[in-house]
Amino acid sequence: MKYFIIALIILAFIVLCFIIGNIITSKKIFKFLNSFNDRYQLIKAKRKSYDYVLRTDDLDIYLCVLKVPKHCEICINSKETWKLSYSFTKNDPGKAYSSFRYLNEIEYFLKNDIITKRPYLKVVFLYKRCDKIVRYLNETELDVIDINKSPYGYKITSLENFSADLDILLKKTIDNKEK
Repeated sequence: MKYFIIALIILAFIVLCFIIGNIITSKKIFKFLNSFNDRYQLIKAKRKSYDYVLRTDDLDIYLCVLKVPKHCEICINSKETWKLSYSFTKNDPGKAYSSFRYLNEIEYFLKNDIITKRPYLKVVFLYKRCDKIVRYLNETELDVIDINKSPYGYKITSLENFSADLDILLKKTIDNKEK
């Protein structure tokens, strides 16, 4: 009985650390996104498939936050099927990532439209970064994805590229409005 209680206490401590870590990460992301409040109004979403709305005069940017490990690669197989390959240490160049999983948590955001009367963009925000993002063009060809490419109508950015990518997105919106 004594070992059971000790194991239960250890498990409770691990779960508590995990919850506190998620809260701290969410606060860091909110603080980071709020630092650009001169460009947009930041709205935190509750019980939606997206996490934040970045609202400008002309556009709503729906942001879905995806927390990824440090050393990872995302492969976009289809509109709603993404595969995350990762390892916890930096591999030698040319070696494959040791683990992978499918990103089911963003599937609903990717495949469903957002019902609104305003123009909008769907953006997946990778926290913190990803080594590379690729998409299958056909069975054998891969294309490297950046903010200028829109696989299936959504954009992808990361923490380290967000400021420059936001400039590109807002500039394209202004250019399209002027035409």
